Amino acid sequence: METPIVNNIKGVIFDVGGVLISSPVVHIQEYESELNLPKGALTLAFIYGSPNNAFCRLERGEIKLRQFCREFEAECQELIKSRLDRDLPGEFSAAELFRRFTGNRTKVNQEMIKLLKSIKTSGLKVGVVTNNWIDDINPDPDHPLLREISPFVDATIQSCRVGIRKPDKDIYLLACRELGLKPNEVVFLDDLGMNLKTARELGMRMILVKDIPAAVAQLKKTLQNETSKNTTSKL
Repeated sequence: METPIVNNIKGVIFDVGGVLISSPVVHIQEYESELNLPKGALTLAFIYGSPNNAFCRLERGEIKLRQFCREFEAECQELIKSRLDRDLPGEFSAAELFRRFTGNRTKVNQEMIKLLKSIKTSGLKVGVVTNNWIDDINPDPDHPLLREISPFVDATIQSCRVGIRKPDKDIYLLACRELGLKPNEVVFLDDLGMNLKTARELGMRMILVKDIPAAVAQLKKTLQNETSKNTTSKL
């Protein structure tokens, strides 16, 4: 049974990839094209065998990136062979693909970052919930963006640090506890429908992010309509 929604928004929770920065899917599709693989061939490898494939275990922090790359390349080879009856191109590198997720090809969605900061200064709580991984190839404790926005974020939940990944409901509930809010006091933004399904079931308002300007406008409208009268909005 879905939790009823109340008309008093006290916080906003943001995803990272596809919301605050460009979606990893964009980089996967670019790499598929460079390798002359059919669209979706590598994307399927990320979800095939879920929730116990290499990618899910990576995001839960059960393995680190170096081990993941070995296992993921083997999974991709098996999948490409079974589905397309061909070998994975020899130049394929999981490490190279993941470097693109966080390297200079990554675009920061500045319009969304600006709104995040203004939400914090307006008096609402701000959270970040991201499925991510521990990089033992190019070690960096946090994505540079997380460090940049940390003064404006009340709670950051990283799947690899807590051992839970979206769409498991426990990671959403953990974020709410860290923010001191109930799920029905929160707006949740993500670029994947399966992650928003859990948010909806918990009673959160949800925004599917496919177009950044449209999502920014929708979030502003939601907050202007539903923010408590006791909160001064400066969005």
